Amino acid sequence: MVILRRLGQAKRRPNAFGALRCQVLGLRCRSTQPCLSRLRHCVDEAIPPRGDRFAGSEIEPNHRREPACSQIPSRPIISPNGCQAQDRRQGRDTMTTSGAWIGVDICKKHLDIAGVTGTPVRVRNDADGRTALARRLKAENVKGVILEATGGLERPLMKAFDAEAVPASIVNPARVRKFAEGTGQLAKTDKIDAFILARFGDYMKPAPTVLADEHRQKMCDLIAYRSQITQEITARSAQVKQYASSDIIERAAAAIETLRAERKVLEREIETLIKSKDDTQRVYKRLLTVPGVGLIVAATLIAELPELGRLSRRQIAALVGLAPFPNESGDRKGYRSIRGGRDDVRQVLYNSATVAVRHNPVAKAFYERLRARGKAHKVAIVATMRKLLTILNAILKTNKDWTCKAA
Repeated sequence: MVILRRLGQAKRRPNAFGALRCQVLGLRCRSTQPCLSRLRHCVDEAIPPRGDRFAGSEIEPNHRREPACSQIPSRPIISPNGCQAQDRRQGRDTMTTSGAWIGVDICKKHLDIAGVTGTPVRVRNDADGRTALARRLKAENVKGVILEATGGLERPLMKAFDAEAVPASIVNPARVRKFAEGTGQLAKTDKIDAFILARFGDYMKPAPTVLADEHRQKMCDLIAYRSQITQEITARSAQVKQYASSDIIERAAAAIETLRAERKVLEREIETLIKSKDDTQRVYKRLLTVPGVGLIVAATLIAELPELGRLSRRQIAALVGLAPFPNESGDRKGYRSIRGGRDDVRQVLYNSATVAVRHNPVAKAFYERLRARGKAHKVAIVATMRKLLTILNAILKTNKDWTCKAA
């Protein structure tokens, strides 16, 4: 009678009926889905929709408050590639921005903003969106904002951050991608990229990037435009030999001459721009005292390497990408090679070194000494490039013109 009475009461309580029925029949409930009566939440915390706060459960939505005191830990979600996937429930959390590192993935139409935790948000990539974002991050007093170098799309956003005094850093996309793969994140979307940028900033804590002023930015643009024209001249000069028609050859030759004339105009504009400011003119004249350094080499160093004269010889060599890095493991001694760095600066230093080994007594003696020791031509040239960079860094650091004396 007691059991029948309890069964009658349990029928009026559906959640307790199943458990009581198992108890009466002497069966053990083996269901892997936690029943609602066993789920305990923090005070004033609503049960989320679809019951997906607890991995693997299929509890029907119930938005009433539960007076519980503990949380059941969720099972890790495993992605098909064998790595622990991102928690799908993090989209329900609010993004933490106050005093945190923020990652911004840049697209032509929109910006994806993410913190280390929480839901990424998206804003329009226009003047109003960038200004509103900069003001919001300034109010939140973030530690820093991480952006990827995107070929110029990051400049308007960096200017908006600079106007609001928000610390922002432009980082190498290749390093961020390697960081993501190292953490097991193989998927790539705009939101995931923003999240990875935030994690990269929180781990690496890069220094804020200093924007180039208008004068130096214009010089960079002129140098880049001249480089594009030079590449076009090289390509057309190789193609003109393949034409069979004489009139096409004449038209191609005329186009090449037009490009060469345009390049000379750009070189005059670059020189005029350098001489328009006293500090750049002083650096320009000092760099020209080194045999092998001309207008384009000096202009590229001024525009693309403002750290010249402020760092040590090892630091400046690593920054440009002329420091040979070891490749060793156990008893194996691998071949040391250069990598990374600023490609534009390294290209002009290569041209400078090929001239210096013929007309600079110090560089010539250094190159010939390496060749006499059996070093290959490219190895000796790269070493000469670093030698020239060290000399240029020293004369700017000491504020003294270089005197050409044989070693």
